[in-house]
Amino acid sequence: MSAGKDNTCVVWNYHTGELLRTFLLPLSPQCLIVDPCDRAFYVGFEDGLIQPIELFQPTASVNSLYDSNLQATPIQVSPNPLSGAPSEIGAVHCLGLSYDGTILLSGHASGKIVKWEAGPRKFSTELADLNAPVTNLAVLSPFPSLLSVKAVAVVKPRFGDGNYTFTGQFTTSLGTSEFEEALRDPGVPPDMLESAILEFSRPATTSSVADEQLRKENEELWAVVNEQRALQKRTYEKYLEAKAAR
Repeated sequence: MSAGKDNTCVVWNYHTGELLRTFLLPLSPQCLIVDPCDRAFYVGFEDGLIQPIELFQPTASVNSLYDSNLQATPIQVSPNPLSGAPSEIGAVHCLGLSYDGTILLSGHASGKIVKWEAGPRKFSTELADLNAPVTNLAVLSPFPSLLSVKAVAVVKPRFGDGNYTFTGQFTTSLGTSEFEEALRDPGVPPDMLESAILEFSRPATTSSVADEQLRKENEELWAVVNEQRALQKRTYEKYLEAKAAR
């Protein structure tokens, strides 16, 4: 998707380079962002308004973007911005969407970051007021980068509908511990047995802190014992000398 100063926004098939649809906007766009489910896209304008533009028609059996009869005809977008915009908010410099497309964030020339509700299409709250224009927004995903579950069937949610059922499939093994594997084995697992034999065959080491401390204590005790033995020996010799002199 691309936008230009000629008040147009063009949707492309990036696989083939084919032009799918041209939208004629009421003003020159400053920024845009596409809904995660490809239901719509949002355009920010210099006057601070944000225009949602629908791509997905709920009643259509085929995505209208791929209707060859409509690809050559530009569509005039009727002004229908998100409602409740604060006054003196400034031009929209950047947009961000939550992972599910329900929350829209906008950064403005006034330094304000505003939160919008994409479903009701209305202003929600002002998140921050910075000292400089906001030129970039990044919404972090709550999901980990490596997923162990994948969706079997993807259902595009529609605003205002009820609950959805998610059917997933594990993509990797859940993993088990060595103890759990030993419990399922009819005997001692060969890998565990070999590891135990190697541990017993290794020479004993005293490299640990506890062993070193114990060795020092033993040396000090033996030094005291040897000193007492030497003292006892000298005392006994003096006793024998005194006895022989009588």
